[in-house]
Amino acid sequence: MNTNFQIKNEIEALKQKLYVEVDDYNKMRVELFKLRPRLDLLREICEIFESHEIEDNIMGLFILLELAYDKSVYTFYEDKILDYVTAKENLKGKSDFFEKEIEKYNSDINTIYNTIKNELDYYTAKYNKERKFIYLNKYNMISFRKIISAFKYENVIEDNDRNNLIKYLKTSSTPNDKVLLIKEIVNDHNVHVRDPKRKIRKDVIEMYLKKFHTLPVDESTETDELKKLVDNYTILMKSDDYEENIKVMPKLSDGKISEKDFDYIYKSVINNIVDQMEMCKNDLCDDNVYNDKELKKLVCDEYVNLRKRLICLFDGYKSDKNKYFEQKELEKEKKSLEIIENIEEDEDKRNLLFLKKNDKVYIESDMKDIPEEYYERVYTLIDTFRNGTLNKDSIRQLVSNNKFRTYRELRDDQVRIVYKEVGNNNYLILGVGVKKDNIDYKLLTRLTKRYKDLTDDEIEELKEDSKEEIESIKSLYLTKGRKGNR
Repeated sequence: MNTNFQIKNEIEALKQKLYVEVDDYNKMRVELFKLRPRLDLLREICEIFESHEIEDNIMGLFILLELAYDKSVYTFYEDKILDYVTAKENLKGKSDFFEKEIEKYNSDINTIYNTIKNELDYYTAKYNKERKFIYLNKYNMISFRKIISAFKYENVIEDNDRNNLIKYLKTSSTPNDKVLLIKEIVNDHNVHVRDPKRKIRKDVIEMYLKKFHTLPVDESTETDELKKLVDNYTILMKSDDYEENIKVMPKLSDGKISEKDFDYIYKSVINNIVDQMEMCKNDLCDDNVYNDKELKKLVCDEYVNLRKRLICLFDGYKSDKNKYFEQKELEKEKKSLEIIENIEEDEDKRNLLFLKKNDKVYIESDMKDIPEEYYERVYTLIDTFRNGTLNKDSIRQLVSNNKFRTYRELRDDQVRIVYKEVGNNNYLILGVGVKKDNIDYKLLTRLTKRYKDLTDDEIEELKEDSKEEIESIKSLYLTKGRKGNR
């Protein structure tokens, strides 16, 4: 015969076991989500090696390697690949000598490829295994969450959820007598929850006591440090000095905590209070509490006190969140006013030089090859970059590799305008294109290859033509771009 104490211990142990399973499952899902982009990077890198056209895709390869690896590994690979490409270029036309000399560089390239390919194979197998586990256990996890909730809030455990639990216990090497005990506990739980008297009491309690729901919490932000903070703040808010203690809760408006962490802490503390309020309501349905006036009054008083703390938390959360958004709006408005105040009419903040070939401006030729609906974006990028009002987020360094560090791009939607600073506030516009992929290597390579060193006289000549070229781009947008937008 199992005592009530033993049964309660078994229920707590089962809940803890299911908590761990659900937590591990969620962590695996997050890990899988993070693993997918890395697999894509490694796959693209391997494809470039397998194409045997490394020198034609070197810029794209360096970008992918830098995204996939830390600085030390990336630099090691970069040096080996540059040695290989340089040697191959230098030894062209020296056929007999070429084969022998290039062999050692080929060996380095093959070693790099095999290392990355092995890593790709390992992570692909890991990804497929974990994805299969997640797919097969999806409904188990749903059942486990529902069972935890049913024990917590004294709701009925559905047959399907109970069957999933028993099946899981049997396949996880749980002793048969323990499986039978848990099955009995679940059945007794349902009998207790379905008791008519208890149901009537619960209905009456739900009628008079407002239902507070827990708030959704972003579990991806969860850390051990945040969990400790939540526990500490919950204790503070349960104390008699809760109205004073609310003042020590984190303030988003102070700028010392991220919005995600602020939401996690506040919502988790609120949910802890709501859970305890639900436990009070469940206690009131119990015969021992319901029939004992003194005990019932204690539980009711506890519920009222928790409700006061909950309202205090809600008010504190909403008040500080509103203050934070008001501050953000004021900052945005202040920045907008600063931009307006700093704009000097008809004054160029940058000198734009438009590179030509045989008297044909590259950017104008490029515009003939892109859809006309993008003309407005091209003109707006050029004009706002010139007068200094272009958003900083629209100006990006092309790549961080030393070979291309001096190139930049202006971007809006799919449009990419590549330029290079050539000193004295002069910016050389190399051309424009519409990207086809997340990183369009062909487009970037084509535009950066146009660059050539300019003499002082050539720079002055391009400066003189600058306004005329901007007007030409504007004319293209006004005559054809608007038509393309109709």
